[in-house]
Amino acid sequence: RVGPAHHIAERATLERFCHWVFAQIVVPLLRSCFYVTECEPTANLVAYFRKPVWSVIRRRAGQECLPQYSPVADGSTASETARLIQKAEASTLGITSVRLLPKAKKVRAIANLAKRRRVEGGTTGAPTATAAGVGPSSLG
Repeated sequence: RVGPAHHIAERATLERFCHWVFAQIVVPLLRSCFYVTECEPTANLVAYFRKPVWSVIRRRAGQECLPQYSPVADGSTASETARLIQKAEASTLGITSVRLLPKAKKVRAIANLAKRRRVEGGTTGAPTATAAGVGPSSLG
């Protein structure tokens, strides 16, 4: 007969093994093959988009909705982009990345203004967005 201490030790070992499987195998595999997000119509349910499908969604969203939100995404010159980044460094809001929330036929762009990043090659120490965080590449 096995005592309760042995049962507790076996359970702890099983829990560590399950955590390792999910953390080292399942989650990286899902991240490499799918973009995982919630969708507006399904509220709390999680949706899995294959990477090539999500790439098409991001590209279309960038073409349709991003120019109205970001003057950098509309084909501005490098000097105009640098001027806009400098202006954003001085502002209290700065620049942020955009996350896409899929809807029935379109996507909604959501910006997390509380999460700020640094500008690459920025002149100030203020935390703002990276230059790569601006434009269609920041979608999704």
